[in-house]
Amino acid sequence: MKALVFLGPDTVTCRDEPDALARSADEAVVRVHAAGICGSDLHAYHGHDPRRVPPLILGHEAVGRTPDGRRVVVNPLIPCGRCARCAEGRTHLCPERRMLGMQRPGCFAEAVAVPEANLIPVPPHAGDVAAVLAEPAACVLHALHLCARALARPVAEARALVIGGGAIGLLAALYLKAWGVRGVRLAETAAARRATVARTDAAEASKC
Repeated sequence: MKALVFLGPDTVTCRDEPDALARSADEAVVRVHAAGICGSDLHAYHGHDPRRVPPLILGHEAVGRTPDGRRVVVNPLIPCGRCARCAEGRTHLCPERRMLGMQRPGCFAEAVAVPEANLIPVPPHAGDVAAVLAEPAACVLHALHLCARALARPVAEARALVIGGGAIGLLAALYLKAWGVRGVRLAETAAARRATVARTDAAEASKC
């Protein structure tokens, strides 16, 4: 299969790699339709993430189809399923967790092997570009739910400041607006990102 392989700082190449293969009966090979580029992928590309050791297929935000035709997004975090954290349902804290695009080949390829438990169906009305945002959107929702639990009043009665207008910050502003929060402000130093935020009408963007 064709894959984009990270070879070292500031170096990637598109080349033939061995086909993705399921490691057990509990895994499926997903044919990738679209993949998102996370900020952590860019950190790795620039050589700033020692956890991602080249040569490595990066990428952990993806949508695709299984051999039986299901359209799915992938949860890239693969827990051990045996430790106390997994038993508590807090699999994101599993000390033995593995990550697509980090300890396992990632999604910047024609196909990727993923545990069946990590596959999430995509509703028919959601296009591939929207579906590929499921993983970063889930990160934002987790943070906002933690914030909501810490508040002494309903979220819609609060005011919010989002620091940073990248993909995660913009998603946070959009969610806050959808939750009814008035007066959402977003701080971003880059003019181009502030312009993007302004086009969405999600928040009032300022330089500081």
